[in-house]
Amino acid sequence: MLDFNALALELLGYEPEGLLAKTIFDLKFGLSREEFRSYVDQIGDRLFIALPVSQLLRRDGSSVSVELNLGLTTVGGIRALLIVARDITERAALFRRTGPPQLSMMLPARSIPLTVYPR
Repeated sequence: MLDFNALALELLGYEPEGLLAKTIFDLKFGLSREEFRSYVDQIGDRLFIALPVSQLLRRDGSSVSVELNLGLTTVGGIRALLIVARDITERAALFRRTGPPQLSMMLPARSIPLTVYPR
C-alpha cells in the first residue's frame, strides 16, 4: 500500500501503521489473486472499472459494505492502482428494511480513496 486517507482509517478502524501493513487481500473478503488480476486486466484504456458490491474487513473483525472502483494512476513516478471505496452501509441497511429503492429514497454515499497499490 502506498497511500490512504483519514476516512479509510476511520472506516476500517486502523492506525496508519496498521493499514500500511495490509494488502487488498487482507481487506476484501474472499478476493483471490486471480480474481484481482482479472479486474486489473479489465481496466485497459478505461479510466476505471466498477466492481460488484463488496465487503471490506474492519480491524475489529466486522465488515462494511462498499462499492469499489479501480483505476490506474501514477504516484511519485510509480505506476499504481487506485482503489476508491464508497461506503454503502446505510444504503444497504435501508434496502434490506424497505425493499428495492425508489429514486427519491437514494442516500448519498461517502467516497474515499481507500488505497493505492504499486502495479
